[in-house]
Amino acid sequence: MNTVKLLDRLDDIKELAKCAELATWELISDYGFATNPDPQKALEYLTGESSTIESVQSFRWYAEYERIFTLIEIADDYIHKILKLASAVQ
Repeated sequence: MNTVKLLDRLDDIKELAKCAELATWELISDYGFATNPDPQKALEYLTGESSTIESVQSFRWYAEYERIFTLIEIADDYIHKILKLASAVQ
């Protein structure tokens, strides 16, 4: 592979890595809670029995599971594309 193609490939990898980083940053910033989600606390929030930070965060984790999983899938897709491009260089 010539230098120009290699540099283009590197630029592609960097761009994909930025996209994967964005998806993982969204996960960490929105769902990186100090404690693991507790289904009982999520139910307590849902029923109005509790409004502690832990119960709110637990509820968000379960209520927004589809978004969490989608972000994980997006990051995974970008990582697989990066690995595919990187392996083509060898």
